[in-house]
Amino acid sequence: MAGGGDRPTAANVVTADDLIAVQTLSVTIPGEAALDLLEGDVGGQLSALLHEIPNGMDMAEADADDLAPGSPADAAWRLLTDQPGIGWVTVGKLLARKRPRLLPVYDQVVRCLLGRPMLHP
Repeated sequence: MAGGGDRPTAANVVTADDLIAVQTLSVTIPGEAALDLLEGDVGGQLSALLHEIPNGMDMAEADADDLAPGSPADAAWRLLTDQPGIGWVTVGKLLARKRPRLLPVYDQVVRCLLGRPMLHP
């Protein structure tokens, strides 16, 4: 949708297109959280973290440090899961929209297949 959330003009900021794309995957971001992601402090914090998360890197190329506790990806995960009404499945889908090669969609089906969480669901 709209060229993807990782396209150069949108890779480091949450857009309305990102929120709509996530909703097509059967999750909803509550209105207040959506506004904060688009125009508020949470969006600014997430944008700063996205600048630090490699764009275009495949998960297979990543070092353990790229996803380890304390990494920018981990901090983005924690920032989003701390938002009211946003659960780990929704966070996984939003981060997958922004970094699809590094953080692919992770939901209950994938969790069941892998038998373990990716970051901290």
